[in-house]
Amino acid sequence: MTDVLTVVRDAEKSRPLTKRFVRDQVTNKAAPQPTKFPTFYSVEQIPIDGIFSLAETLQRIAQEGKAAIIRDEPKAGINWRYTKKSSKTFTPVPRRWIAIEFDSLIPPDHIDPLHWDDAVEYCLAQLPPELERASCWAAFTSSAGIEPGIRMQLLFWLDRSLEKAEIVSCVIHGGIIGHANGGNGAAVAG
Repeated sequence: MTDVLTVVRDAEKSRPLTKRFVRDQVTNKAAPQPTKFPTFYSVEQIPIDGIFSLAETLQRIAQEGKAAIIRDEPKAGINWRYTKKSSKTFTPVPRRWIAIEFDSLIPPDHIDPLHWDDAVEYCLAQLPPELERASCWAAFTSSAGIEPGIRMQLLFWLDRSLEKAEIVSCVIHGGIIGHANGGNGAAVAG
């Protein structure tokens, strides 16, 4: 069964869609730059048919550095080259893929948050059993190694399409949504 990735980019091609960090010359620490996201986006939909085409497409998008994926479907009649991202232009739809972002997931001391295999394994261990057999693609986020904890996004190919509400329910009942103060959490992205 196939699905699509809805890819959005800055329509004016000037702004990245990720956090950027700058090293302070006095303290030698990296600090996030203020991020101003675009007002208008261009939209593309890319067909995918499983974890391998999902991974290949995500890798290409990640290398580009100026694109993001969303779970929503563009509404009929929008300008695909120049549109705002709102409920007037996009609508939620069930998808065969989900993205779960771990932000500040504090692992035990014996796990290095930047060791790929250990970080992925620890993130997977936090997920509900429904995702144990799902295929997945993982990537560190732009703040990995700069801010504390594991900062990673996992994208899963599912055996059926799910609404975002079904996914959020699974994640919440699985106990992986973090506290409001930002500790040890995950969020359903997209």
